[in-house]
Amino acid sequence: ESMLGSNPAVRGGGVFAEGSLIQLEDESQIIYNTAGNSGAGVYASRTVVRLEDASTVDSNTAEKDGGGLLMMRGSSLGVSGSSEIVRNEAENEGGGVYMACVRDEMGAADLTVAPPLMDHTADSDSFYLIGQSELSYNKAGRF
Repeated sequence: ESMLGSNPAVRGGGVFAEGSLIQLEDESQIIYNTAGNSGAGVYASRTVVRLEDASTVDSNTAEKDGGGLLMMRGSSLGVSGSSEIVRNEAENEGGGVYMACVRDEMGAADLTVAPPLMDHTADSDSFYLIGQSELSYNKAGRF
């Protein structure tokens, strides 16, 4: 059980990651972080984010997008084992999770439901919830 909380930043108040793996286990928390821009809890680019074993991203606030998590191109998010993304806020879009799928050379963006074991590739953006996991009580100013 670990906690990463009450941190301010322009982006990624809790965690700013590029080309990484972020794995929260055993009731770990990313909580009460703020971002002057986007991704208050987690700002992820080309990164795999996994919330497992009742871990939470809770009560993070972004002045723009992605209160809980901002997932940039090539990132994957998996939530399982009663983990939660709850009570996060964003002034613009994606109170809980903002998936910023950037258009590729073909002019298309993919957002797919992935299997429990994710293969991270630079061209595959994905999101999944399994079991009793929860994405709720998040607030966005625009959507």
